Amino acid sequence: MVFLFSALLVFVGLAPTSDFDLEGLVLDAGGKPVAEAEIVLTWAHPGEAPRLESMTRTDEQGRFIVPMRTGTNGRAFWPPRTVWARGEDDAIAWRTLHPGNPPAEAIRLVLRPRISTRWTLTGPDGEPVENAHVTPRAIGDETRLLPDVLAQSLMRVTDETGTFWLERIAAEAWTDFTVATSAYGQQWFRRRPNERVGATTLLPTGRVQGRLIGEDPEQLSRRRVRLETIVDGGRAGGEVEVLTDEQGAFVVDRLAAGALIVSVESAGSEAHGAAPRGYGLLSEGETMEVTVELQVPVAIEGRVVEAESGRGVGGAQIHLVGTDEHATTTAGGYWKLSVLPGRYAIGVSIDDRSFVDIG
Repeated sequence: MVFLFSALLVFVGLAPTSDFDLEGLVLDAGGKPVAEAEIVLTWAHPGEAPRLESMTRTDEQGRFIVPMRTGTNGRAFWPPRTVWARGEDDAIAWRTLHPGNPPAEAIRLVLRPRISTRWTLTGPDGEPVENAHVTPRAIGDETRLLPDVLAQSLMRVTDETGTFWLERIAAEAWTDFTVATSAYGQQWFRRRPNERVGATTLLPTGRVQGRLIGEDPEQLSRRRVRLETIVDGGRAGGEVEVLTDEQGAFVVDRLAAGALIVSVESAGSEAHGAAPRGYGLLSEGETMEVTVELQVPVAIEGRVVEAESGRGVGGAQIHLVGTDEHATTTAGGYWKLSVLPGRYAIGVSIDDRSFVDIG
């Protein structure tokens, strides 16, 4: 059966969801059941940070049951889920569940054996960076981001030589990590898997001073502004979130030098915001001044229909790729979202069919 997506100016409401009991078993590297392992179920649209859905622990036999939200038919689900398991020694296992029907049988998670990784941090001046907080944030591949509750358990602090040891996760598993220091702000880096010994030089920093402007002065105060920089072809950068003052001003004293991108979160259909936008290159030691204009959210509406009959398709999942905006089509196939002005790819998932981007 072929489906069509069409833009219309009608909206009826959102379809409900239901729960599915996902069952599983956690084993150690030797095949023995692991009792009291922490189970974390997260969901995430492709390429985005995972969001917590539910948590539980294994019983004495290493088994667990965790509730998972599904579609209107009580079975199909979207977006993708990842099930994480963490043992008492912080050994980790995971499995990604791709869109479709939940597993018919209990899933098995095997905790990986611990392999030590030694890493050293130096500043742009070549000196060791002591007391830096280092946190792995991606595992397995670039899209499998760790949920915060697990990432924080793996956080390490560098010693006087700028060295930290990561003993509770396999060396081939972690890829991205963040470094938070008072001298250089928060930076992130991508490493090659399987490196058990390595070193990273932190990026030099610049300063950003900015303000929000907009038609409604009440929209300027206490807004969350995200600033990030990208260098080395997207293999490193800096990131920070700050709140504006009563007049809409904000200052970041230390941000990694690189291509600067600024955005302002839009919380709700009435809140003005600013989609991510580039502001040029932040250079080492420079103070860059930026002005960010808030935009009024606009409504986009559409319909998913069967190509052959023209009938609306209910229960289809609609997602604006790269945003938190998503909806479920009504029985007639209609949907509606409120977003900031810009160009978006629209993802559509129907039952257990593939995720599709419509530009």
